[in-house]
Formats: sequence, C-alpha cells, structure tokens
Amino acid sequence: MILHITGLGNPGLKYRNTPHNIGMRVVEKILKNAPIDAKIWIPDTYMNESGKAILKHVYRTDSLCVLHDDLELAPNVVKFKFGGSAAGHNGLRSINSLWGSDYLRIRIGVGRPEADVSVSDFVLSPMTVDSCAIENHLTQFVMQNIESLIKLDPQQLTALYKACKRNE
Repeated sequence: MILHITGLGNPGLKYRNTPHNIGMRVVEKILKNAPIDAKIWIPDTYMNESGKAILKHVYRTDSLCVLHDDLELAPNVVKFKFGGSAAGHNGLRSINSLWGSDYLRIRIGVGRPEADVSVSDFVLSPMTVDSCAIENHLTQFVMQNIESLIKLDPQQLTALYKACKRNE
C-alpha cells in the first residue's frame, strides 16, 4: 500500500513552471483537490538532493510513490513503473542512491528538446501555454487514478508494472 506521495522538482519561483517541476506541480494540485488516504508532501530540496528530502518522510520505499518528469515520454503521456534504474534522471538517482529503486514512479512525459537545446536548458526553461494545457489534462488523469494505485500492495504494483511493460 502506498503511504507517501511526492512530486519531484526544484524549489523557488525561478523553476516553478519548468518541465522539471511537473511532478511537484501535479502533487500540489492533488493536495488542493483530491482527498487521498496517504501522506502527500513536496520536497524542500533541489532535484539532485531528492533522496535527502525523502529521508525526512519515508521509512520504507515500497510505500513510496514519486511523480517526476520524463524526457523519454512524449508530452501528454503518463506511465506507471515500479522499480528500475534512474535512466539519467538526477532526482531518481538521488533517491536510488540512498534507498534503492523499489518504489512506484508516475512518469510524466515532457518530451525531448530540439537538437540545438541542451537537456538542462530544456527542463529548466518555462513551459509553453500548450504545455500548460497538457499538464492540466495529465493532472486530471493522475488524480482519477492515484486513489486506486495507492491501495495496491507491492506485489500488486509489480504485477501492474509487468502488465504495463507488456503493453508498451
């Protein structure tokens, strides 16, 4: 059963509306709009230190759900994953280095930057108006499904992950 939900991002107005903070923004909307039977919180650290923020709140990672941006998914795509590597994501790398990788991830697609834009410039630049509309749609989808997800035990989450993996 998921007892803790967090969304990764960087603190401060400078990063507020960037693709890298989409997990944090979705969690903020869940906090405001969806009564969920889990502890929901926003890390107070920068993305690269996410594992340290989790140390303050979580006692075992199989009770954790992390929402985060994912460059490998197109905008408007959400996928659920249990366990696995950080796949180049520094926030997940920080969590994995302190906790291991056995936790639920809700991967929120932000797409890849154009060829002439670096990944760091892309994820730390403000989102477009179109991206904000997509985010509102994604937030509704996550809010509609998170209540069901948090009731699953680790074995059920693993079975769900394997089923999703087969359908990719």
